[in-house]
Amino acid sequence: MTLPWVKHYDPGVPAEIGPVSGTIPQLLVRAAQKSPRAPALAFFGRTMSYGTLAHQTARLAQALRNLGVAPGERVAFLLPNCPQLVMVYQAALSLGAVAVPLNPLLSPKELHYQLTDSGARCLAVLDHLLPKVEAARAGTDLAQVIVTSLADYLPRPLNWLYPLKARRQGLAVGFK
Repeated sequence: MTLPWVKHYDPGVPAEIGPVSGTIPQLLVRAAQKSPRAPALAFFGRTMSYGTLAHQTARLAQALRNLGVAPGERVAFLLPNCPQLVMVYQAALSLGAVAVPLNPLLSPKELHYQLTDSGARCLAVLDHLLPKVEAARAGTDLAQVIVTSLADYLPRPLNWLYPLKARRQGLAVGFK
């Protein structure tokens, strides 16, 4: 039976596709091997290739391993939709860890509950959200906090302007 919408497909597009085999991190590695220069992410007009994404993810996975993250452990991330979110998620999965996404809009009380409930020992957080983490951290299992900034992956001149605007708004940026 021909499905009615198939007639609208471009030539060469199959009517059906089967499931892809492999884990999510394996799919990233395959994409990077097949098309290393192909765009994987777009963030404020700046693109990141599959090759770069796979390389950065592997470096982060090694850093997490060096921090003691092992299979089955929880790696939480308090990040908006940005390249770092993708990297932390992929790196955690590649180690066999459990990825624990947390909403950046959580209150410190809600964040404390979710960190405690998940048992996360490692957290990746955006620099200007660090004060919220500090307010929520007591009594959790957090042993490691990795701080990142949106400016790390913004194109010029936004990477210069972001910290200036954030400081004017009283946000904690450029954590030292």
